[in-house]
Formats: sequence, structure tokens, C-alpha cells
Amino acid sequence: LGLGITRRDYALGTALTLVAQAVLFALALAGLQAVEQASHGFGVGLAFFGPAGIRQDGVVLQTLVYATGFVLVGAVMSALAVVHHRWRTTGLFTLIMALILAGGALIVLATWRHAWGTVLDTVTGLPALVSLVAAPLAVAVLAAGAGFAGLRRATV
Repeated sequence: LGLGITRRDYALGTALTLVAQAVLFALALAGLQAVEQASHGFGVGLAFFGPAGIRQDGVVLQTLVYATGFVLVGAVMSALAVVHHRWRTTGLFTLIMALILAGGALIVLATWRHAWGTVLDTVTGLPALVSLVAAPLAVAVLAAGAGFAGLRRATV
């Protein structure tokens, strides 16, 4: 605010910087993974840049997977920073406890309904584009929207 910019401009600039960094880092990681594959794990069978679970065939999908991870973490951390800025430590602890309780309730529900097999089959059966790109991006958009909404009413 001291620089004469609005909260909206600050939030949009931060989001643009986050996306630009995510793409840049994702391209770097995809390039390092290509070098790793070409050298057969740097000569020792190492799978550091393409570990099982996120390793994808094709540079475009692999770059999207990497970029999505960076965007997700940045959006969630930005939303948590807004919560801390607006409600301080009490708000942050309250949010974390609410998320823990909600997650615990979902775990209890899945256990009570004996639904873990169905849940795991559903999650592992999803295409990589859905489970590693679309779902994390949806969470990132929700976190960014919540952060932006909270930032509108925050004070210095």
C-alpha cells in the first residue's frame, strides 16, 4: 500500500510471478529429467528428476506436472499468508485445526463405510492429466480465490 498499488494489483502481480516461476522451474526440471534419462540415471540408475509416481511419458505432460506442483504449493502458501496477515496466529491455527478435523472426519467416514478399496481404485485409475494436473490446479484455484477474497478485507 505504501507503494501506491492496490491489493488487487499486488495479488495479480504475485500470481503472475508465481506462474512464471512455475513454468521456468518446470522447464528446468524437465530438461534435467531428459539429461537423466539420456545418461541412464547419470550412469548409476538414479531416478532423481523423474521419480515413480510423477514420471510421465512426453515432455509437455511432464512439464505440466512439474508446473502444477509449483502453482499448487504457491497458491496454498499465499492463501495461508493472507490468513496469517488478516487473523494472525489465532486464525492460522484455527484454519489448520479445522482442516485436520475435516480430514479426520473424512478418514473416519471412509473407514466406517469400508470404502478405502473404492477410494484407492478410483484415485489410482484416474489418468495422469486428471490426478497430477487438473485436480491440483482446481485446489490451487480454490486457494487463490480464497486468498484473494481474504486479502480484500485485510488491513496493513
